Amino acid sequence: MSIWDLEITMARRVLLLSAVAVWGSLILVVARHPMWSAFGVEVILWGSLYAAIAIFIRRRAQNWSRKADTELWRKREMNLLSNFLWTAILFSIIGVVSGLALVLLLGGKNSGIQGHGWGIVAQAVSIFALNLFHTQMIPSSR
Repeated sequence: MSIWDLEITMARRVLLLSAVAVWGSLILVVARHPMWSAFGVEVILWGSLYAAIAIFIRRRAQNWSRKADTELWRKREMNLLSNFLWTAILFSIIGVVSGLALVLLLGGKNSGIQGHGWGIVAQAVSIFALNLFHTQMIPSSR
C-alpha cells in the first residue's frame, strides 16, 4: 500500500467514525436530560471537525498521488503524516485531560457541563485510538 493509499484509507475510516458519531448523537441531542444533550452536542461538533479534516486529507492525497508520486515525495509525505498523527495524538491527550478537568472541576451538580466534558473525553479517546492505530501503518521512511 502506498502512502497515498494509506492516507485515503485513513481518511475513510475517520469519515466513517465521524458519520456514526454524528448520526448516533443526534438522538442524544433531543434527549430530555441535559447531560446526554450536552454529550451529543460535543460529539457532533468534534465529529464534524474530524470529518472536515478527513475530507481535506483525502482530497490532498488524491491530488498528490497523481502529481508527485516519486520516492522523494513519498518519504516526505510519510514524515508529514507521521508528524501530523503524533501531533493529533498529543492533542487527544490534552482533550482527555481537558474534558476530565471540565467534569471534575466545573461539573459539580451541573449535568450539562458534565455532559460536555464526557463528550470531549469520548471523542478524544476515539480519535486517539484511531490515530495510534494509523501511526503503526506508516512504512518506515529510512
